[in-house]
Amino acid sequence: MQYSGVQFKGVLAAGCVLGAVVGCERSASAPPKAEEREGTIALIGASIDDPLWRVFYATAYRELEGYHSIELKIAAPRIPSVEAQINIIRTMRKSDLLGMCIQPVDPVALRAELEDLRTKGVMVVTLMNRVPSDNAFLFCGLDDLAIGEAMADAVAEWIGQSGTAAVMLSKRGDAHHNMRLVGLRKKLEIAPSVSILAEMDCDGNVFTARAMMREYMERFPRLRAWVTLGDWPLRRRKPGERFLPDTCRLVTFGPTPANWRFLEDGTCYALVGAAYDRVAAHAIQTCVTAIFGDAPHIRSYLAPPLVVKADNLHAFRARWFRWRELPLETQSTVLSTETRKP
Repeated sequence: MQYSGVQFKGVLAAGCVLGAVVGCERSASAPPKAEEREGTIALIGASIDDPLWRVFYATAYRELEGYHSIELKIAAPRIPSVEAQINIIRTMRKSDLLGMCIQPVDPVALRAELEDLRTKGVMVVTLMNRVPSDNAFLFCGLDDLAIGEAMADAVAEWIGQSGTAAVMLSKRGDAHHNMRLVGLRKKLEIAPSVSILAEMDCDGNVFTARAMMREYMERFPRLRAWVTLGDWPLRRRKPGERFLPDTCRLVTFGPTPANWRFLEDGTCYALVGAAYDRVAAHAIQTCVTAIFGDAPHIRSYLAPPLVVKADNLHAFRARWFRWRELPLETQSTVLSTETRKP
């Protein structure tokens, strides 16, 4: 098994105020008092190359900064792999595990493993991807419906008084894409300035998406905007390569560092995402709250959309790097154990 893992001894102070956080189930028997609870919270990422991994684990360290008796252990596969995540879970559960926050690579494939973990009394919180279960897992992720609506608003803003647009989707898309499409259609129905000429299925293929867009632009050169539910057209792009004319802009999902240059070169009008640090923060707060034996009143947290454009990219870039900051006392430990930078 190959994965990158590090750990940090955090401090858990009794009676801390967590505010409105994700809901947790109260155990059948009353838990020990907070000062008697000692153990581990595990954070498992999708892969060390996932751009959100560093944001997630840095946020987790900050959330536990200054607390005692709780050890934070983090790990992620080198590449997205169900088998690797299962191996990590089984390694983590050998310790005095109290809670686990995981970004599951394949929610269905990991369901049995996580349900078994929960029956052993471990608080399980899933990040970004919901795990289907008769007894729903606690969840922290994105509000994909609102993200789709924000995409529609960005398209209408770019087009102005009147113009045409086209939508690129994938029928094999996951629940995230489906919900974004619902939000997008809902908002565009009441946007009189935007006329949608076509919805096309690229099957989630990078090269198919770009080829279909180029071909359609040849037929309709006055098209003003494209909306894609995933950032397929931006992947594997060579520096300086353009596939849209200067009069047309792309609105898509994913304001990660690899996509910032497409705002700068004018390919994209907007990249829609969320405050990703809040996803990890609420997940950690959920575990902490459960360890204290409290029962928050909600079972999921959905981070609202955040729209990044050329005029606020500088501020968002600074914000992104703040999300990645580690507490000073953990920097040498964490960074020295990383074999590759997430």
